Amino acid sequence: MSSRRESTSITLIESVRNDAPGAWDRFVQIYSPLVYHWCHTKSRLSREDTADVMQDVFLSVSKSIASFQRDQQGSSLRAWMRVITLNKIRTLAKRVKRQPAAVGGTEAQRWALSLPEADVSADDELLETSILMRKAIEILRDHFNSSTYTAFWLVAMEGRSTDDVAETLGLSGSAVRQACYRVRKRLRDELGGI
Repeated sequence: MSSRRESTSITLIESVRNDAPGAWDRFVQIYSPLVYHWCHTKSRLSREDTADVMQDVFLSVSKSIASFQRDQQGSSLRAWMRVITLNKIRTLAKRVKRQPAAVGGTEAQRWALSLPEADVSADDELLETSILMRKAIEILRDHFNSSTYTAFWLVAMEGRSTDDVAETLGLSGSAVRQACYRVRKRLRDELGGI
């Protein structure tokens, strides 16, 4: 007989590695906004180049996720994906540089040299975590009834008190706390410490 922990704490990485139904789609949904942020917002790629790089990043991740080791000191899935993304952006920059320049040789070279390094600031980490969490929360919305999800959203995302939310939704304080616990637990299970 398997333990409850074994059946409920499968992480997203493990789910993807095991080809669990819907795991890759969930993974791409959660990480696409972050890869988009690195490509378009941070590196200022065009939307077209961003789409190409994102496709290359997820192809590379799909081929090598089985060898990713989260146990290594200082390793995280986000850092690993950031490096893959930056390498794909650099590959694009080299390809653009080799093409006959219709415009801006010096400008294109400046752009390639301005690409960010893999090191990130605490502000970047916070923003990236926020991007991942918001997307994961959005995806999980359909897994809960509306009162559970609304209770969680009002407490966790809007910072309202349990008592205020209980009164607003016509629930007990205990029901609001339980709703928040259930959604947070599902997030932890889904993201598996990512």
